[in-house]
Formats: sequence, structure tokens, C-alpha cells
Amino acid sequence: MNSSTLTQSISLKHWAIGEGKAENPEQSRLYQNNTIMSVSIKTGKVENFTTDRAEDTWYTVKFDNPYLSSVTPKVFVQIQTYGGGDTPGLRIQNVTHEGFEVRMDEIQGSYCSSGTVGDLGTVKSDGSHNPETLAWMAIN
Repeated sequence: MNSSTLTQSISLKHWAIGEGKAENPEQSRLYQNNTIMSVSIKTGKVENFTTDRAEDTWYTVKFDNPYLSSVTPKVFVQIQTYGGGDTPGLRIQNVTHEGFEVRMDEIQGSYCSSGTVGDLGTVKSDGSHNPETLAWMAIN
């Protein structure tokens, strides 16, 4: 599996307006620069992603630049390709400042083909899934 990552930081600033006279009339009266909030966004993708429920396997994503140890980011994942007719869900676990684990979780089970309660019909999926490309984003 190939994996790649990108990190971006965003800071929101608060500027206070000065009350004194400016030495130069063309100068701005903005004099105070306080950071209100800083957000670090890490993104990446995993190609040929194959971990699944059938084999109870997980893929570990490690951030190239970990967050501070006191930070547990929010992680979002999504399949980017169409590798088969059965839609896989995604599961995330063990999110830390260093990374997380993810796997495809294609639904196992059967559906009622005749509409009769108790008729299991045919198996809908087997829990495994074809390789896909997975994209992820982590935000602190």
C-alpha cells in the first residue's frame, strides 16, 4: 500500500485598533496581533487499500509530523475510488497524536429476497472488499 501525507497550518488573528496618533498618517493604526485559534490540518491518501473485516486487519496511518502529545485530532476518512459493487464502510480506531488505525468494513450478512420474514435469501457480501484508494484528513 502506498501512503502520502501533507500538513497545513491555519491561524486566526485578532487585530486591535490603536487609540494614539500615528507618526505617519499612512501607517495603519492596527497595533496588536493576537492569535485566537490555530488549526493544523494533515491530509493523506492510501492507494491499494485492502484491510478489511473478513480478515480483521487494520492499516496504521502515522502522521509525518505528530501533533503535541496533549492533542487528539478529529479524523475523517473516505473511499475515493469504485472497486466493486458492494459499498464498504470505514472504521477508525486508536486515534492518537501520532496517527490512527483504519479498515474497510464491508457489511456481512444477507437480505430477504422474497419479502418473507425468516427467508435469508442470498448472501449480500462476505466482509472483504477489492482494493480502493482511501483519503483521510486529521484536524486538531
